[in-house]
Amino acid sequence: MKKKIAVILFNLGGPDKLEAVKPFLFNLFNDKAIIDIVQPFRWILAKLISSSRAKTAQQNYALLGVGCSLILKFTQEQASNSSCTVS
Repeated sequence: MKKKIAVILFNLGGPDKLEAVKPFLFNLFNDKAIIDIVQPFRWILAKLISSSRAKTAQQNYALLGVGCSLILKFTQEQASNSSCTVS
């Protein structure tokens, strides 16, 4: 029997402006599917991570020249250019 390989891609979204980076990071790391520990520990950890990573992440998004995640832009372009319909 031939072994099958699957590749799964998923999108967790991204901030739409530099001011949204810290709240985006907090929401990401406060999600139980990302960090599976009980509250309030997940909330505290999400606060620590988002606070410590926000400035660096903002600088990285600024380097892209658009000040936001390009995932949103590409997703919107895909949606507007799609010839497929979902029933």
